[in-house]
Amino acid sequence: MAISVFFIGDGFGFGICLFATAVLLVNYFGASDNPEIYGTFNLVTTAAMIGPYAGGLAADHFGGFAGVFQAYAAALLLVVALAAFMRPPGVHPG
Repeated sequence: MAISVFFIGDGFGFGICLFATAVLLVNYFGASDNPEIYGTFNLVTTAAMIGPYAGGLAADHFGGFAGVFQAYAAALLLVVALAAFMRPPGVHPG
């Protein structure tokens, strides 16, 4: 039962994040630039698949996954903090 809840939650979360990122890109850069930006987004997402491999290497070297998960959490927290303060291009305060 728990694994089913995980798969549903993980898939739903990934789908919502993917959709929200696509909408954010269109909102910030406009629909005309979206194909190039979205293609780059997909390339970066695909390249990020090296993460699990690197995590496995780190776990083998350091004896566990705790440091890997903490590093991922710190990186994600930084991205969330930066995204919270982003302004659309062309919008200047004041």
